[in-house]
Amino acid sequence: MLATAIIVFREIFEASLVIGIVLAASRGMPSRCVRVTGGIVAGAPGAAAVAVGAGAIAVIGYTAQPAGIQVVFYLATLLGIGALMRVMGRGPSNAPNRPTAASI
Repeated sequence: MLATAIIVFREIFEASLVIGIVLAASRGMPSRCVRVTGGIVAGAPGAAAVAVGAGAIAVIGYTAQPAGIQVVFYLATLLGIGALMRVMGRGPSNAPNRPTAASI
């Protein structure tokens, strides 16, 4: 029971660190709290879907488990990379005072 409580505490602490970093990095953006809250609200069902997928893969058996879980995490990584690329593509438009490579 204590081990489970420690894991839950660690995960909540990790999530709060990530949210704090995102809030600090997006300081000055218009409607940043709405966007971060939307990301948290959208991330909760996504995390649940990954957990359900990992649980369904674990039911199949130990031989399929490592490969199946890798597929789930690769898909989650690709989703994160896609979101990062989308945000990075809009970066200069959100910060008009920041010099770009074209203006230097």
